[in-house]
Amino acid sequence: MYFLRFIFSPIPFFFKALFVSLKTFVLDCWKSNPKSIEGGKDLALFQVEGKDKCIGCKLCEIACPAQAIIIDVSVDKDSKPCASRFDIDMTKCISCGLCEKACPVSAIGFVPRRLQAVDEKEKLYHTKETLLENGHFYEGEEK
Repeated sequence: MYFLRFIFSPIPFFFKALFVSLKTFVLDCWKSNPKSIEGGKDLALFQVEGKDKCIGCKLCEIACPAQAIIIDVSVDKDSKPCASRFDIDMTKCISCGLCEKACPVSAIGFVPRRLQAVDEKEKLYHTKETLLENGHFYEGEEK
């Protein structure tokens, strides 16, 4: 009986130390960046006078360390390159902002997240249309 007490007596102290350190870690993360827990960021594509700002250079796709951006480039009716496909997988995005910094024409940027919770995983895959909708929704606000 003494042997079992000797083995199991440190277990409550272990769990207490584990949860206290986990709580401290979460609080420290929140204090350093409160936006990472509440609100959050979403990506958007912006337009100028009804035309996409994106010139299809693919620098944001190259700069993304998580490989969350997929761009296909085509030529529009004015023989200028444009992004025919612009997809972002928000399940991969780490919100580092490198795509926003890499864009030479400021076509992509972070905006406050409108959807706080999603019930379907497909809503976390942004297509060009949903990214333009995000940009149109926050048009006029500072990025």
